[in-house]
Amino acid sequence: MDQFSLTMGRITAELFFEHFKTGPDQKQLPQKTVLKPELIIRGSSLKRDFDKE
Repeated sequence: MDQFSLTMGRITAELFFEHFKTGPDQKQLPQKTVLKPELIIRGSSLKRDFDKE
């Protein structure tokens, strides 16, 4: 499962620095960003039939 941790970190840093650019007196609305995880199917996650081995 790829949850895009690097992308999450980049977005978080951008929001953090944007907060300081606007100044502490500026009211900021909460933001919601949704990153859809991606299922990565690898050989180790495939179903094997152990009875045939």
